[in-house]
Amino acid sequence: MRLINAALLELERFDDDTKIPPYAILSHTWGGAEVSLQQFLDTYMGDQHTRFRVKQMAGYAKIVMASKQALEDGYAYLWVDTCEHRSKVCVLVR
Repeated sequence: MRLINAALLELERFDDDTKIPPYAILSHTWGGAEVSLQQFLDTYMGDQHTRFRVKQMAGYAKIVMASKQALEDGYAYLWVDTCEHRSKVCVLVR
């Protein structure tokens, strides 16, 4: 399972189901502003121009706001429900 580290805004993978930490869930309608898995990874692994472009997307702003709320609520991780396609941020890997 991949979760967003709410403090770092980076994905972390948890392969052992017994070690998945508690996490908050962001589930809503995205419309055309959804951030793909690759776009999310580009926010911290891409070149400077790509990082800037993705961070301007409305979908990324929703993830940032949800991460802040998760931290305020005592959760270190966030699961983003964007499972319309398997390439989206929330891809569950088991």
